[in-house]
This record gives sequence, structure tokens and C-alpha cells, in this order.
Amino acid sequence: MSGGIYDCLGAQKQVGDMAITDAKINEYYTATWYCPKDGSFKGTNINLNMPGGIYAFKIRYVDLEVDVCILPRGDVRVIDQEMLQRTASEGLITERLLDIARAKVDEILASSI
Repeated sequence: MSGGIYDCLGAQKQVGDMAITDAKINEYYTATWYCPKDGSFKGTNINLNMPGGIYAFKIRYVDLEVDVCILPRGDVRVIDQEMLQRTASEGLITERLLDIARAKVDEILASSI
């Protein structure tokens, strides 16, 4: 895929980019590492989501909007927290799930993922 930007990372999408995604059963996030074909590191996007189904060739989950971004120099930022809050305010997720998502963000920030 070429053109555009990886939202969380601010990095250009280029032909030959690779994405490696780590998804665990019963986990509230997936982590995707992005690298161009030369093997350097564009960054990691940790997407908060409902625990999903893992199938032979796909993963299905409900996105909880908020993402943790790890940039090549190690800078970490959290984006779209307001979208998570709005989702709860609109009744699309429960307050309990909102609390779980916030706690998971804190856990990710405290870890060395």
C-alpha cells in the first residue's frame, strides 16, 4: 500500500511496508509494528479493542477507539481518548468497559511493550 499516513505514527505509507501484529486471546489490545522494506522501524500502534476472535487468516474485534503510539525514538503518546469517552457517553460501551480500557492504557504505558 502506498500513499497516506499511518495515523498514530505520522509516518508515510510506502510500497513494501510490512506490518507485524501481535494479538492474544482474551486481551484488550493488539500491537502492530510497522517497518519499511529496508527493515528500519516506523513505529508501533497499540490498538485498544474488545477481546476478539482469532481465526486462521483474520482477527475480528470491536475497536475501542483509543491507541497508544510508540514512535521510532521511543516517544509514546495516547490518541483518541476523547473518542473512547464519547463512545461511553453515547451508551455504546458500558462505564465498566470504559474503566477497563483506561486501566489497560495505563498498564501499557507502564510496561515496556
